[in-house]
Amino acid sequence: MTQPELEDRIAVMLGGLAAEEIIYERVISTGESEALEKASELVRQMVMRFGMSEHLGQLAYGHPAASGFLPTY
Repeated sequence: MTQPELEDRIAVMLGGLAAEEIIYERVISTGESEALEKASELVRQMVMRFGMSEHLGQLAYGHPAASGFLPTY
């Protein structure tokens, strides 16, 4: 997926959160907190795995998660 496509997905995820804040005067439900978690994870992956950061450059940071039983080197 391209960076604009991923940014559109994030905007959709956060759109529900924004609407809920407007309608219910800043009362956040568990459903919207899940959307916030998913959007945050997608942003984290965009920066750390896909190198989609203007400030940090096109670098991948960290290692993909491996089995909890085997050390990563």
